[in-house]
Amino acid sequence: MKLNVALMTAIVALAPAASAWRVRFYEHKNFGGREHTRAGPGNPGSACQGAPNPINNKVSSFKFWPENSEGTTSCCLQLFNSLNCEPSSLLSYPLECKHNEYSDLASTPLQDKISSYRTVCRRI
Repeated sequence: MKLNVALMTAIVALAPAASAWRVRFYEHKNFGGREHTRAGPGNPGSACQGAPNPINNKVSSFKFWPENSEGTTSCCLQLFNSLNCEPSSLLSYPLECKHNEYSDLASTPLQDKISSYRTVCRRI
């Protein structure tokens, strides 16, 4: 019985961090074609998320949801034209993170350039 209570307490404690942010990249403009979706815990700090396979360097639109449902964590998204979030390949202009955003990248310098992305998260 004590083990069940301890396990349930741990699950409840981790629940808010289960999906603090979510991003979906699309191969075509207007959010069409193949897609790549990822979500993460949004722990404070930042993390490089690697290439959005199978559409590496073929992203033409994306949707980003920065917060968890409890409203305790908020994240932003940085886009890169390298596989390991190399600072010199940052695609965002200006150099700030993108927040809650639905972006069609057609006819922008970002179309077909995204190879990795970094989430930058903080408690709110």
